[in-house]
Amino acid sequence: MVASIVSIADRHLPEPKFLRVKDGAAYSGLSESEIYRAIYTGELRARRYKSRSWLLTQEDIDAWLDANSVPNVA
Repeated sequence: MVASIVSIADRHLPEPKFLRVKDGAAYSGLSESEIYRAIYTGELRARRYKSRSWLLTQEDIDAWLDANSVPNVA
């Protein structure tokens, strides 16, 4: 009998809970420097991982974008 090999691509992996700054920038469509600026000014909630990397959640990015966006009323 041959054992079935299941590749990682065949498994359903959950979405990551935290995003790094690079991924948060890609998610929001903004630059990494804009994300860092928002973190350092306290506008965007972020967590430090082992005193090195900043970690963000999609919910925190969405809330920050909502709070700093102006709707187009044209």
